[in-house]
Amino acid sequence: RGLSLDLEWRTTLATLLLLPLLTGLGFWQLQRAGEKAAIAAAWEQRQSQQPVPLGQLWDEPAERLAYQQVTLSGEFIGNEYFLLDNRIYDGRFGVEVLGIVELEGGAGRVLVNRGWLTADPARRVLPPVPRVTGRVELTGHVYVAPDPPYLLGEQQMASDWPIVLQAVEMAKILPLLESIGVGRVF
Repeated sequence: RGLSLDLEWRTTLATLLLLPLLTGLGFWQLQRAGEKAAIAAAWEQRQSQQPVPLGQLWDEPAERLAYQQVTLSGEFIGNEYFLLDNRIYDGRFGVEVLGIVELEGGAGRVLVNRGWLTADPARRVLPPVPRVTGRVELTGHVYVAPDPPYLLGEQQMASDWPIVLQAVEMAKILPLLESIGVGRVF
């Protein structure tokens, strides 16, 4: 007796339809892996360089700035800061605090990520943010968002400080900064 191959037409059709889709997803994953490897390589390369004073980079294009180590000195502006919502750290809900630093000599202002704080998951109460007073000298790196942020809905921003954000959208943040007299923003 010979071996008989009896194919069910629905199974064959499903296989023929899913095979190109799954192959395409596999190639997409390979492309994303390449992009992530390029980002990691750029990070490593920039971290091996000496920090540059931020004031030297004002007119540089964004792609040149990504992950660049910088130094800056100035003062945090009082109680005007942003809270970047929905940040999970070590399995706990919180926010990242984005402070505004006025650079020495009136050279402009820059948003600085001050770090993560535990927050109320129900969002009824904002976390207390310790105030930073006096002159600060900071070393960090420039973050340039690779793509527009993914948002679940249109981001509505109140004019009362602190302002809670889903994501950093500079086009929406700049008018808020201008309302408190912030000139040039990095």
